[in-house]
Amino acid sequence: VIFALGVIGLAKRRLVEGLAAGAAILGAALATYLAAASVGMEGPESFSVDIISPVLSLNGLFRFQLFLDRLSAVMTFFVSVISAAIVVYSIGYMAEDESYVRYYGLITLFIGSMVGLVLAGNLVMLYLFWESVGLCSCLLIAHWCEKPEAAKAGVKAFVVTRFGDFALLTAIALLYLHVGSLDYPTLARGMASLPPNLLNLILLLALGGAIGKSAQLPLHVWLPDAMEGPTSVSALIHAATMVKAGVYLVARMDTLAVEYGGVAVGAISGFLNAVLFVGSVTALFAATMAVVAYDLKRVLAYSTISQLGYMFAAIGLTLFAGVEHSVWSALYHLTSHAVFKALLFMAAGAVIHAVGTRDMRRMGGLAGSMPVTFLGFTLGSLALAGVPPMNGFFSKDAVVGLALEAIGETPLPAALLLGGAILTAFYILRALYMTFLAPPREAAEHAHEAPVSMSGPVAFLTILTLLSPALYGELMGGGEGLRHALHFVPAHAAISLAAAGAGIALALLSYGAKLEALTALADTSPGRALREVLERGYYFDDLYIGVIVPIFRGLAQELLAGLDMAIDALVEIAGVGANKTADLLRRAHTGKLTHFFAASVLGLLLLLIASILGG
Repeated sequence: VIFALGVIGLAKRRLVEGLAAGAAILGAALATYLAAASVGMEGPESFSVDIISPVLSLNGLFRFQLFLDRLSAVMTFFVSVISAAIVVYSIGYMAEDESYVRYYGLITLFIGSMVGLVLAGNLVMLYLFWESVGLCSCLLIAHWCEKPEAAKAGVKAFVVTRFGDFALLTAIALLYLHVGSLDYPTLARGMASLPPNLLNLILLLALGGAIGKSAQLPLHVWLPDAMEGPTSVSALIHAATMVKAGVYLVARMDTLAVEYGGVAVGAISGFLNAVLFVGSVTALFAATMAVVAYDLKRVLAYSTISQLGYMFAAIGLTLFAGVEHSVWSALYHLTSHAVFKALLFMAAGAVIHAVGTRDMRRMGGLAGSMPVTFLGFTLGSLALAGVPPMNGFFSKDAVVGLALEAIGETPLPAALLLGGAILTAFYILRALYMTFLAPPREAAEHAHEAPVSMSGPVAFLTILTLLSPALYGELMGGGEGLRHALHFVPAHAAISLAAAGAGIALALLSYGAKLEALTALADTSPGRALREVLERGYYFDDLYIGVIVPIFRGLAQELLAGLDMAIDALVEIAGVGANKTADLLRRAHTGKLTHFFAASVLGLLLLLIASILGG
């Protein structure tokens, strides 16, 4: 509707903003009703609607199907509610933007595509919405396309995620080839009959798609650059849509295979170990890069990559804790992260809107001039650091607790996740201090609080950061997995809290007390070398640009040259064939009357014989 209004010239700003906000709020209300109706649901519900003829649907392959279970209901609720808050926030943040029709049209399509992906009842629908989510994110990242950096970031996101999308499409094709159906109930039953090696291969390919979408190692490089887009878009990508799609895909494949299909976890150990490894390593890996970043939005981007790693690790721990415990712990942290990361990005957007820069070295002293934003960012930071009573403490403790329980079988994930927790507390307290508590710099001198359309959603999410654990429990309606996810184990909590405390103490010593020993250590030759490695992102971009891109460019050039030769050859063959045919026809037409007469008689004889033989 918004795009249509833009085409016919009736898209006034207030009308477009009202339509977008109204649609988002209505979607949140419907999602709330859906989530409430699903409380206590014993099993999944599948609904199918034939929106095209059976012939065109290729024997039901392209059917519109919905699949509702606790996983999809809770995801839909949090996606819709967080998205609605972000759309309302956009009214203030994008107030001066002239391309508002394109912005609101894409952002509503973005939200709708994510909801469609979560509620999809078959892999074809999921993939179509998956691609729509990816396209919308790339276009929104490049919204300010007049800036070369934004345009490049949009293209980079599109290209990098292509690798994962191709892997997912291959997995879907293999499932259809071997199972014969892609709707979830049939697929779950079919997975149980697949050979373990084949099933692991298919699930690993699907994991490849999730790695690209959720910016996990080694396809993480697009997300930090995506910060060139509007901060409201960053909030939506990080909190409610794009990157959460990968986590949902892995959780969905895990539940389809193990919970609904009855596949033994040992049969898919290759897949689960890969998920656990990728998540655990990424959780620590991304946190190290956030430690040295000065761009406020890039700090939050690296933190998203890291926190998504915790969710992947939780799902991978299905191998040791069972599907219910692991998936619900991952979902618990996903919902908590959605709340506090949206809060952090909105608060960061308000700061950037006020001071005109993303460089934390030019900020400082904003606590007094932006009290609502300061409170929101502080509580969001404490949630990310894992400090009670914030939601992040309980959900991260659930994930770390799973790793600690499995420490006898596999100690590495627990070590990596705890290391990530220490660095997380350090870098977010560093960001909080440099932005709000440090002495004021030039950019912060005339800062003021954001308008109500921006500060209102910040206040709403600040409250939700405290209430979301209880809300999650109500929506889940009980169950052993939920009790485990919400279960408070004092020993686990003490270890998680100690990790957070260590990071906070290190940040206070480094920036609050300005401990000279730490400063001197950072200025040593090894310290500077380490900073260089971290600032360059472990040289992944250099590797891709210097090695991978030239390889693909060379292959593309060879392919293009081969296609040119093939097309030229086809044209040449067609020309030669036409000349040969013309030559034969020319020879048949001699111009002599006797030849014409003989041909006519022969034709009549052939017609007579054909009529006799035909009866």
